[in-house]
Amino acid sequence: MHITISYYDLIEAIQSHLETKNICIDLEKDCSEIDISINEQNFEPKKHKNGRVVKDEDGHTVFEYKGSKEKHYALGGNDEISIFLE
Repeated sequence: MHITISYYDLIEAIQSHLETKNICIDLEKDCSEIDISINEQNFEPKKHKNGRVVKDEDGHTVFEYKGSKEKHYALGGNDEISIFLE
């Protein structure tokens, strides 16, 4: 299943949610874009001191966490959010 939400549908949904919280803001007039922040985790193959990749007992590569990066995306007038469900 593929669900697509346009920028304007998203603004409408946020506006409706804010009204239920008694927050009076007109997003259609006051909002020019939506900024989305995503923390992307960084995993890299674990390595021995000699530079070879560490493998587990089944022969699969062992990964280790190397921090995360914050990425920013702007969602504006012609953009959409797609959700894919199995």
